Amino acid sequence: MYKKQGRPPQEVDKRSKKIDVRLTQQELMLVNTLAKASGIGRGEFIRKRLLAAGDQLLMDSRLMMGELDRLGLELSRSGNNINQLARYANILNRDGLLSPVVADRLILALKNHHGLKLKLETLIRKLIRLLAHK
Repeated sequence: MYKKQGRPPQEVDKRSKKIDVRLTQQELMLVNTLAKASGIGRGEFIRKRLLAAGDQLLMDSRLMMGELDRLGLELSRSGNNINQLARYANILNRDGLLSPVVADRLILALKNHHGLKLKLETLIRKLIRLLAHK
């Protein structure tokens, strides 16, 4: 049997639809640079970037950054409270006057601080996953 010559058969799912997008010169240069660096053609690069997330829900980056800022501020305040309570507890302990109320407040502040830290870590993980899919 001989090898068939000529053009290979057409793909069943041929790309026949087109989307026109206007870019600035800088945006086009960035797309070209990124495509070249990834070693694939510009069209394939754009398709991969555009469709990489598939049917996943994308997150609003402004909302994410606002939440990160809010949690960072709360974490900072919580840390300041812990430092003040620890200093006060050390002074009272040194003088033999440490009361259970101060110790309980310190434990509560530590638990709150830990909860905020976990929320922040979760948000950062979501952000990293979001960026990894781009």
